[in-house]
Amino acid sequence: MTANQFSATILIAADKPEHLHLLSGLLTQQGYQVRASKSGAEALDFIKGNAIDLLLIDALLPGMDAYEVCSILKADTVTQNLPILFLYGADETADKIRCFASGGSDFITEPFQGKEVLARVQTHIEINRSRKIIGQQAAALELANKQLLIEIAEQKIYKSGLQESKEKFSIAFQTSPFAITITNAEDGHFIEINDAFYALTGYTREDTENNSSVTLGLWLSTEDRNQVVRKLQSGEKVIGQEKKFRKKNGETLIGLFYAHIMETKNSTYILSIIDDITERKAAEEAIRESENTFASMFQNSPVTITLGMN
Repeated sequence: MTANQFSATILIAADKPEHLHLLSGLLTQQGYQVRASKSGAEALDFIKGNAIDLLLIDALLPGMDAYEVCSILKADTVTQNLPILFLYGADETADKIRCFASGGSDFITEPFQGKEVLARVQTHIEINRSRKIIGQQAAALELANKQLLIEIAEQKIYKSGLQESKEKFSIAFQTSPFAITITNAEDGHFIEINDAFYALTGYTREDTENNSSVTLGLWLSTEDRNQVVRKLQSGEKVIGQEKKFRKKNGETLIGLFYAHIMETKNSTYILSIIDDITERKAAEEAIRESENTFASMFQNSPVTITLGMN
């Protein structure tokens, strides 16, 4: 996704005209909506009344500095996930690690390089939007799952054989964008699988026919599956747990896992749903590695660095 594929609003809090001019021009050219403030207090007032997607802020603003602004925003549930990028001058020796300690997402140091600025801005906006989408999808999925299970229970699909209820379940099952399977609780043999599962994992119907999640090697850890089964059989719920799976090509899939147990006269089944978050986890890991690399370089630098505030 490129920056001009979506509309995003960025607030720049800086008292240096050269910062405002350079960054505003660079970001505006990429299709971003740019707003500006000259102090930390002014930035907070703007954010309270307006929705923004990212904050660029001079680390050493006079008065209320970026660290205080960041701490206030992170303490508010409404703005706690707002990406905040600190701006440091070339001659500033301020504690950049303090950026992360106060809740900052990343930092940029002068001289500002256009490609670097745009890459960092776009990465953090996309991660934050992915986080929001995942949260919305998880909430919607949980609600849909509950509604589906309630309908299954009320209509007693497996016990009464009501054709209308079976058809409703079949439509919801097959058209869901999430990977859904029904397996035998005891041995993991597949009973029903929707198309989204095959698209996500790369397996085919021939692969899963007369096979199980265990023998197929779907679970990266069979103990993970055993724990899920034990939890369900003890009456506990499995909602949005992060689990790892193995695709047909051997790649690891990370998903939010939802499961519900269903019992019939003769057998016990598990209805499972996988919401793929592999790309989101990879993006978050890349950010963490970048932060760790900086921290290591900072701490092990042979050059004496004075930490403090102006």
